Amino acid sequence: MIRFLTLLFFVALVFNCRAQQIEAYFKTSYKADSLKQKGELAKAASLYIQAEKLNNTDGFIDRNLAFINIKFKNLKKADEYIYKAIVKGVTIDQLNSDTLIKSYLVKSNFDQRYQKARKIYYSNIQYPDQMIEVFQMLERDQAIRDLYDTRKIDLKVFESAGSEVDSANTEELKEIVKKIGFPGYKEIGDEAVTSLFTLMLHIPLDGINDAQDMALFAPLIKQQVLKGNFPPVYYALIVDRYNYTKFKSQIYGTYWEYNAKKKARIVTTIKDVNNVDKLRAEIFLPPLSQSREQGLVLPDDYK
Repeated sequence: MIRFLTLLFFVALVFNCRAQQIEAYFKTSYKADSLKQKGELAKAASLYIQAEKLNNTDGFIDRNLAFINIKFKNLKKADEYIYKAIVKGVTIDQLNSDTLIKSYLVKSNFDQRYQKARKIYYSNIQYPDQMIEVFQMLERDQAIRDLYDTRKIDLKVFESAGSEVDSANTEELKEIVKKIGFPGYKEIGDEAVTSLFTLMLHIPLDGINDAQDMALFAPLIKQQVLKGNFPPVYYALIVDRYNYTKFKSQIYGTYWEYNAKKKARIVTTIKDVNNVDKLRAEIFLPPLSQSREQGLVLPDDYK
């Protein structure tokens, strides 16, 4: 009995230390992002390096460090960070989304090194079959929506076909969860996690057992967030979009709508606005006030 209690104590201690490390990583990386946005690149670089020591799986830290080193003409170092970013799952499109990095890649003829790094990235994925499944699910998800967006099908056909696709994806995701749990970075890689995020914006809103589906998936996703294996903002957006669509109020303050008259992105009604920052902190999100830095207009009752 004593041995069992001792084991439980050490398990709890390890879990608590890991949670503190994840929290420190997010706080450090958020502060670094803010400094980078303000142009304080040297200070940002120092914090990104600290964040990487706390979590060496985030390829976007390496991408940001590559950007800073290109700015400072440290091209050899920039090259190393780009390679590391790719090994951790950052795609060529994500690299090229930054015009400075895109220009550097063109000049440095990075194609061969990119392919080599991508092979390493794929070799580290624990469940490649489930990764491919998620990609296929997203293809179905997007195909029917593309048909509607291009007006190749009308609204009634889209609603029927879209619901059928979303329901099929829901059942397939449930089978994946039975086999490997709700997958995160370690299980299926960064790209598939992003695909899964898009799917989860639709799955609990297909009009079939929505509440039950959300009750099943949301706690599983949150567990992955707390382990540092799923992006907090993805989880928050899934929860907020569902709650605002169903109940006209959100939880974490990540869901916004564009107001044409004000020409602004307005964060919609928050259910418990007085405790929103506490709820955000529980999943490693910064205070809602920082959303103003992205140009979002916050609710009047947020103090």
